[in-house]
Amino acid sequence: MKKCMKRHAVVQPLDTSYRFIALTKGQTATVDAADFDWLSQWNWHAQWAERVKMFYAARTEGGTKVLMHRAIKSATEDVEVDHKDHDGLNNRKGNLRTCTKDQNARNRKQQVNNTSGYKGVTWQNRRSPWKAGIYVNRKRIHLGSFPTKAQAAKAYDDAAKIHHGEFALTNLQTNQEGDKASNG
Repeated sequence: MKKCMKRHAVVQPLDTSYRFIALTKGQTATVDAADFDWLSQWNWHAQWAERVKMFYAARTEGGTKVLMHRAIKSATEDVEVDHKDHDGLNNRKGNLRTCTKDQNARNRKQQVNNTSGYKGVTWQNRRSPWKAGIYVNRKRIHLGSFPTKAQAAKAYDDAAKIHHGEFALTNLQTNQEGDKASNG
């Protein structure tokens, strides 16, 4: 007999282009209306991913974990699925894109152990305090040394746009996301 997991009630949005699916742990997944009935046939739960510090919608089938975003994109094992907006519960098709592992890493937020507050920026020394670097094809490229963190961050952002294209996550974007989260 299958264990029933408690889920909260959700009020569907007035915008009929998307729907909500209640998960466990008080979480809610957002999906396109066209996928809602198909996805609702399963009991989805919220799964915390410690490495990236976010929730994903998941279910278990025959002892195997199935992630909602991978099911929506029909992703095979050799393909990654990236959430453009870094919200692991926003599973609308317009927010999901298939990619390689390297492309997915390019869109990763700054790491929790970051001390500069900027992606790609580290302390160097007193004479030239901040250095910027970026990984391209698994090799680190030194972008230069700078007197301020902001200048080093701009150097990273410029390089990310060139080398990472649509997967570039710049410091400007990261700071704007942080502002949105803290304001509302």
